[in-house]
Amino acid sequence: MKPLYDFANILLSGPCNLRCPYCIGRQVDPRFNQNTLDRFPPRNLERFLSLLRRHDVRQVVLTGTNTDPQLYPHEARLIALLREQLPSAPLKPAGQSKLAAAQERKGPGSHGDAKGVQLSLHTNGQLALKKMAVFNQYDRVSLSIPSFDPDIYERMTGSRRVPDLARILQEAQVPIKISCILNEHNVAQQDTFLTQCRALGIRRVVLRQLYGDTRVWDILPGRLPVRTYRHNLVYDVDGMEVTYWRFEDTTSTSLNLFSDGTISTAYLLTRSAAHSLPAPPAKRSVAHTVAKEPEPQRTRSAPRDWMDSRLDGEDAGEPRRPFDSTAARSDERVSGSAQDRPLRLLRFKTELAQSQTSSVEP
Repeated sequence: MKPLYDFANILLSGPCNLRCPYCIGRQVDPRFNQNTLDRFPPRNLERFLSLLRRHDVRQVVLTGTNTDPQLYPHEARLIALLREQLPSAPLKPAGQSKLAAAQERKGPGSHGDAKGVQLSLHTNGQLALKKMAVFNQYDRVSLSIPSFDPDIYERMTGSRRVPDLARILQEAQVPIKISCILNEHNVAQQDTFLTQCRALGIRRVVLRQLYGDTRVWDILPGRLPVRTYRHNLVYDVDGMEVTYWRFEDTTSTSLNLFSDGTISTAYLLTRSAAHSLPAPPAKRSVAHTVAKEPEPQRTRSAPRDWMDSRLDGEDAGEPRRPFDSTAARSDERVSGSAQDRPLRLLRFKTELAQSQTSSVEP
């Protein structure tokens, strides 16, 4: 049976090394952008991992709302924790070539195989070479690069430091996909961009139309799609797979953990606040329990009825509420193990009846 969710996102937040005007962090609920880069582990991670296991989610992506995940100082520790807590894909066998290891990995959308959960990184690539040892601990990586032209790259990211993709590919031991946001600055250069990607050996590119952008781009003119994935058109460009991704049209599903601990089931992050999972019920504290529990009537039978209900399993283990000194002392005697409760109850009722015979007013 197909899993309920295609993948899961762990979304970090904090300062970033780029200044993209289209950053999704500008559109999500502000509470999802709390700076938690110094926090380990992420808030609510234990519950999130429990949901991943329950729903058999096989793709986990480390990404961010308004930051790059490779800025997270605990990145390697988080990867190790996820490998420990989730069934992982096997490591590359000793002596296997990088290309062979990369080709063995399945593309997105594969579920239920014997390789276990695959960890992915979605990064802008600014720290890829500096943190290549951690970079290679993932199963696959998506590099967000809108252009190889420094002028266009600067207009779209606020920086002229275009990642050295050729060198990244040379040192990487995991498959790399290129993710390219489309807008008015780079859409006219898409053919040149794809030619450069193909020349470097890239096998998969995703052209992403910005969420909420209603402009119609002439994508891959003269080419027909060979298939669709979650309602997104997929093209074959001289052996390179190119997907045209429209967020409004996709039927993808995801489970998302935000930096404040919110867990959402909305694929569109802008709608996550309205699709957040409720917090698990809190454990009933002593003060809360006593305040909520109605006070029993002070009658002859009230202590017996109240104690009978406790021995039947209701409110077991809660603090004693003596109705009189005899009930309080007897309550201590019946609070033992379940095996002794029938005998203790009999003794309690006998003693209580005797005390009521002599103490109740005529």
